[in-house]
Amino acid sequence: MNTMSPFISDVHGNRSASPFIPNMQGALIGYLVTALTLAFFGAVLNVLLLAALTVHQPLRETSGRALLIHCILMDFYITTIGVPIVSITLFLGPTHILPRYFCKYQPIYIYMPAAVGVLASSLLAIHRLIATVWPQTFAAVSNSRVITALIVLPWIVAGSTTIFPTVLNIGPEFVPSNNMGGCEFARAPESAFDMVSAVLDFIVPTIVMGMCYGIVLVKTYRAVRINRGNRTRQRRFEISRTLFLSFLWHTVCIYPTLVVVTCFPETLVKNPYFYLAVSWLPNSFSFVNPIFFLASSRMFQDGIKEFLQCHWYRAAPVHPALDEAGDEMSMVGVGCSWKQIRRRSCPTP
Repeated sequence: MNTMSPFISDVHGNRSASPFIPNMQGALIGYLVTALTLAFFGAVLNVLLLAALTVHQPLRETSGRALLIHCILMDFYITTIGVPIVSITLFLGPTHILPRYFCKYQPIYIYMPAAVGVLASSLLAIHRLIATVWPQTFAAVSNSRVITALIVLPWIVAGSTTIFPTVLNIGPEFVPSNNMGGCEFARAPESAFDMVSAVLDFIVPTIVMGMCYGIVLVKTYRAVRINRGNRTRQRRFEISRTLFLSFLWHTVCIYPTLVVVTCFPETLVKNPYFYLAVSWLPNSFSFVNPIFFLASSRMFQDGIKEFLQCHWYRAAPVHPALDEAGDEMSMVGVGCSWKQIRRRSCPTP
């Protein structure tokens, strides 16, 4: 299964030339322009999110900041590399001759980053669940070694379902499409590898995300209702709400496509416009997802504003410092340089 190019040929791998390609050039041009335009703005928004996480002190103090940066970097890769490749090859059509091995290694440079992003998001969800439900043990999963392991683990899992099967020719084969252009998934009827890959890389992580973010959202919401004036609890609820909305958008983008591709592949061949819609939906996740962060999180809004106005460079911001338990301790940034704040050497009043 390839989330960036959802067409699946029939179980015997037979592909016939599509007669409707010449009659839908206008739709293909519209698809290409829309996909590339949104991918460009999505890349810019992801860069702004990374900048906000770097310069805005409340975001810098957020638990799991490195894991969140990892997820955003995966979205950035998909918007700058994955979406343009898939969109352009789809626009070129089935008559365009693709480079040798272009389709063979597409699982590595298209499918694997998408899978890494989903797996990384599920680990971020687990990390936030531990911080919310078991704060007394949170320090044990917040040291640099554990964070590094949580960043590397998705690459190991996704790599085991993409790199080795692709290089050793033991997994499903991606071949040039004679239907719509680009590459398509030629599924072997005797192999269940594609289903195992989908379960490990997408279905299980999505279930984990839903359970974790649901619990975290409910618990942080209750904490905010008990003490509405606590800024730390409000920030935790804000981040939890943003991540939960991102999870909902993830399910909307991935699972309708997964169901159609798995259960009704012949519909994609018969209706090319439906094919374009199904292709666009998973591609849209990485450049629509940043909008949820901007629309639902005041911290990201303030962080991007701080970055664009260069406040982080000209003067140190004034923000509350947090102790290990996440409670406000004192105000930092009063008369201090940016380096002092970064080194935690700023005197407190």
